[in-house]
Amino acid sequence: MLFRSIDKGELVLGPGTGGFLIGEPVWKDYTAGAKIKLTEHQKADGWTQGAMISVRVMNAGDAYRFGIGTFGQGTKQALAYRADGGVVVRVESVAFEWELNTFYDLKINVEGNILKYYIDDKLVVEFIDNTYPAGGIAPTLIDKNSTVTARFDDFYITGDDVPDINLSVTPRSKLTTTWAKVKS
Repeated sequence: MLFRSIDKGELVLGPGTGGFLIGEPVWKDYTAGAKIKLTEHQKADGWTQGAMISVRVMNAGDAYRFGIGTFGQGTKQALAYRADGGVVVRVESVAFEWELNTFYDLKINVEGNILKYYIDDKLVVEFIDNTYPAGGIAPTLIDKNSTVTARFDDFYITGDDVPDINLSVTPRSKLTTTWAKVKS
């Protein structure tokens, strides 16, 4: 596990950290989500910078990613892409005026080859891709220049292919201990 710290019950990922995997490589269809806020951010020319949830994670470089941040010197965005061997394959990103120190509820639904990304219960991106048919999730920080810090809380994963998991400290399902262990 790579994480900076736990503060006020929130996972803090910052410069020099990446994230960690939750789940199993055989998980296929599920909905995953978390509250995410950027507390520090600086654009990096030609690079993605932001806080994300990675789904259908096969290894550190192969996954679908969705979050908030910037791409290159571009505008603030809801970032959505596939990473292949660490190389970003842009799928779709849309303008989204996120603010520092504001939590956003990110949710990702993966079913078959359809991926749907939501921010605060609003559908932001939907696309079809079958490169990664299964895998776990990971809170992820993409930070080329060591200038990004983000906070994550209230992770959850639910679906027929996975056991009920709620990684918040409020018990809503049968496996709440994982997030509680990370937070301690």
